[in-house]
Amino acid sequence: MSRNLPAQLAAITATDVSSYTLEWIPSQFFQQGEACQPLVTVEVLWFQRNESTQDEMEACIREHLLVETQLSVAVIFIGLDKRGYYRDGRHF
Repeated sequence: MSRNLPAQLAAITATDVSSYTLEWIPSQFFQQGEACQPLVTVEVLWFQRNESTQDEMEACIREHLLVETQLSVAVIFIGLDKRGYYRDGRHF
């Protein structure tokens, strides 16, 4: 997934593939004191774009995950404010 997904997301957003990184954080879910079936949760931190681009990205991410798992998938988009984003000490 880390080979193909970033390239597809870059094509959707017309950005460089180097702008994309994936982080996997294993987790255990609990409900009412018992371990339960996990929900695959994807957080996308991005400079917000239009809803059709967001929908296309969500579908792309979900399709890649469903090849790997049968679990439910939640994709959450978190918009970044360019005024608060720095890379190497400079505003992006």
